[in-house]
Amino acid sequence: MLKRNRHSRHKRLARGTVLLTVLLAMLALVLFAIALSVADRNEFIGVGIGCSLAAIAAYPWRSKLQDFSFSDRGIVLSDSGLELPWERLVDCRIDGNRIDPTYVGNGRLNANFGDHDIQLRFEGSNTRRDFYQRAWNQIFSNLEPRLDDLLAKILSAELQKHPTDSVFASGPVDMVRGVKAPLRVYFAMLLVTVGSFAGAVFSQNPTFSIIIAVTLIILLFAIGLLSFIALFRKGKSHVGYAGLVISPSRFVLQSKALSGEMKWSELKGVELKPNVRKPKVLRLKLEGVDVNLLEQYQLPLWYLYQKIQLFRSKYATSPIVADRAVPSPKVMPTVVDSNPYRPPSIE
Repeated sequence: MLKRNRHSRHKRLARGTVLLTVLLAMLALVLFAIALSVADRNEFIGVGIGCSLAAIAAYPWRSKLQDFSFSDRGIVLSDSGLELPWERLVDCRIDGNRIDPTYVGNGRLNANFGDHDIQLRFEGSNTRRDFYQRAWNQIFSNLEPRLDDLLAKILSAELQKHPTDSVFASGPVDMVRGVKAPLRVYFAMLLVTVGSFAGAVFSQNPTFSIIIAVTLIILLFAIGLLSFIALFRKGKSHVGYAGLVISPSRFVLQSKALSGEMKWSELKGVELKPNVRKPKVLRLKLEGVDVNLLEQYQLPLWYLYQKIQLFRSKYATSPIVADRAVPSPKVMPTVVDSNPYRPPSIE
């Protein structure tokens, strides 16, 4: 039976850059207010102007729409001529959500090619839908589950008991390395530093400005050093050792919020919340308790929803036959393939 771990109800925090923008804007207002009540106001005005400009620079403005064309290997950005191969595609979202391709409508489409997260321009909804379908087909083809030792052993054991295309696994959704701040955060801190120096130049007793400037220089150096060191450190997922294994025998889950396993006969129902067009939570209904899976796995919630429904309908009441493969959802292959995640071609 799945068991709840502590800290399972923590909500995801808002973007750090948005919080930084608010703090910088509030600090600018406070500094301007102080400048009105003191005789030597130049240093406060200088730092305040620096904070105001930094707030504008730090805000995560909507990225520019990118025109593109298709190539043999992937897509080519029209402005820069940069070619992004399909093999580097790791994520694709509509308005920030990983949506079932069946329900794709209007909305901004972001494709993540590793180091490049871009918002693409499309002429019509059909073109956007076709690209989104193709993108997820490719993502499934590229997918290699990242599992810790425990789940890797469970996956190996299940593969020995069941056909390859009836056993699925997923690790955490992404990997992060130490401290990594967006460039706009560095630029915002630099603007505050410049404002502090400007205030110090025009002030008779620039103690406050000098303290702010020196503090920010030290902070910039420290963040830059940590970011550099992080390049040589082993990546660690921001969701810990989250992962899952699905097989005809059982469903094994591991995360900060949940851990354990269940048999398909224990599952009473499954649904996506709030809806299939905006999946945020996958709810598993067990006897006397609901278990919520968040969007934190390599496999998206809509895909897990299809798989769990399929396995429950097939194995909740019927005996497991080792040589019988599980029929695949529509995004899965119709031909034999060593990669269980590889989707059909949509050419």
